[in-house]
Amino acid sequence: MCPGRYFAVNEIKQFLSLVLLYLELDLQPGQNRVSLDYSRAGLGILLPDADVRFHYRLRAASQSPAE
Repeated sequence: MCPGRYFAVNEIKQFLSLVLLYLELDLQPGQNRVSLDYSRAGLGILLPDADVRFHYRLRAASQSPAE
């Protein structure tokens, strides 16, 4: 087992938290529903059957969820 695996998982969690805190994410128009690829069932998480397209932009300072 990799000795840095717990550190790597914590870094990924921290990155995701910062992305959700500082960026506003929106699905592109026409992509309201994402279906799953069930051919990988039983092998872990189910991936979407196509790319999920989205827009992102910095949140305004007044829209920060910390306030």
